[in-house]
Amino acid sequence: MRQLGDFAAWLGLILVVLGVVYYTPKLVEYVSDDSASRPRVSVAARPPGPLSAKRNMAMHHTRFDRSTRSD
Repeated sequence: MRQLGDFAAWLGLILVVLGVVYYTPKLVEYVSDDSASRPRVSVAARPPGPLSAKRNMAMHHTRFDRSTRSD
C-alpha cells in the first residue's frame, strides 16, 4: 500500500510541475498583452442617454399626478 501512496505523490508532483511549465508562458502572454485589444465590458443600470419622463416610472403614478387634477 505504501508503494501506491508514494506513486500517487510522485505522479501528483510531476503533474503540478508539468502544469506550471505549460501554463506559465500562457499566463505571461496574457498579462503582457495590450488592454486595448481586449473587449470592453460595461455594466449599466439604465440605458445610456438622457432620461425621458416616460422612462421614469416613479413619476407616472396616476394617483399622484398633479398635472391632471382639476382642484
